[in-house]
Amino acid sequence: MKKLMITSALVGSLFAGAASAQTTVSGNLGISYFSVGNATENKANDLGTFGRESQINISNKGKLNNGLDYVAGFSLEFDGGDSAATTGGAITKNVAVGQQQENVYIDFISGNTTFSVGVDHFQNTDAHYTNLVGFGYVGADGINNAASIYPTSGASLYGSWGIGVAQKAAGGQFGLYYTPHANNTATTDIGNTLTKAAAIDNPSGYELTYIGDAGVKGLTVLAGYARADSPTAGGKVGGQRLAAKYNLGSLTFAIDDVTQKALNLSDTDGRSYGVAYAVNKDVSVGLTYAEAKRPGLKDEETVLVALGYNLGPVTVQAQHKIAQNVAGSAANDGEITGIYLGTKF
Repeated sequence: MKKLMITSALVGSLFAGAASAQTTVSGNLGISYFSVGNATENKANDLGTFGRESQINISNKGKLNNGLDYVAGFSLEFDGGDSAATTGGAITKNVAVGQQQENVYIDFISGNTTFSVGVDHFQNTDAHYTNLVGFGYVGADGINNAASIYPTSGASLYGSWGIGVAQKAAGGQFGLYYTPHANNTATTDIGNTLTKAAAIDNPSGYELTYIGDAGVKGLTVLAGYARADSPTAGGKVGGQRLAAKYNLGSLTFAIDDVTQKALNLSDTDGRSYGVAYAVNKDVSVGLTYAEAKRPGLKDEETVLVALGYNLGPVTVQAQHKIAQNVAGSAANDGEITGIYLGTKF
């Protein structure tokens, strides 16, 4: 009985400390529309469709009883693709999937050093610097039902559960992230039903990053290198990215150089350039050129023109992509027009 009383008192004291913390709730909503037009021989695959993302973020921050700061939180994100069809009792319906891995973290902060535990939270190379005014990645997914080979993240590992250490220095922040198994699954918090198969026990991996201005006003640099063993003996997956954008008042220039190494595939290299001009405080225009190369495939090329309009609490972005050889195939040429409405709350 004494042991039970001591344990209860300890648990009570932990939750009592949390009462002095600050909890915030925020969110964002994005609704988009896409019109895909293919080359003449593939007109049967033309389409028009909506896209969406809605997200709620819950965050709690305060001080530990040892004087360190902490921030903890998680998000509930619902993308257009975050559902799967299932059939039960002769009824087909969509069920939500994937939200359990969204921006889950506990950060411990001491001055310029942050120690982080979680998933989908740590700084990483999943970025699209050269699409300065439009939205999404530069690749033209959807042409002739194919996916662009332009690397989106340089095989970043931030979507796998792990631990990270971030250090502010040299006009930015360095990061080291380690994952004990390079996948994005997790068992229950108390480990019940734990098995190697359920955990998908892939080999470990790590990612090194730097994000900052390197001491140059108007400059933003992103550099990253990720590597992980693959389940195939001797195989490696990962990649590297070096991207930068520089603002000169109304003009902004950007460049991206990225390589991605995937299992059983040759390395894929992407390079893109972007320029944007702010017409006034509410209207901006942008232009992006991107190319992606993989041995044995045709070079993929994309030109993107974008217009952005700020309505205060709501932003409107429109973009038009003209793409050739999507997925490295000469049969995949076409155009995609997209419109995006976004708001935060």
